[in-house]
Amino acid sequence: MSISSAPPRRFWLVQHEAGIVAEGIVWSSGQLAVHWPGQPLATSQWASLEDLLAVHGSGERATIKWIDTADIWPCERDHTECIEYDNGAIWVH
Repeated sequence: MSISSAPPRRFWLVQHEAGIVAEGIVWSSGQLAVHWPGQPLATSQWASLEDLLAVHGSGERATIKWIDTADIWPCERDHTECIEYDNGAIWVH
């Protein structure tokens, strides 16, 4: 097994009527994990971005907003953002 040279990429799942509803990461294999910060908290795994959007973005209800837009992980620079949710805040570093 070899690891792709593509680094993991972070994203937000944005529902057009509700705003940001989840945060996720796509691994080099194309699989992804999505964290739902609402109550109750949940984390789900998906085989592909297409599978996630087929369920949660059908009818163009949701889109992906990439946090990491470069081809490399932004380790060298200070990158901190705060997204407010109904029951608190999630810090994305």
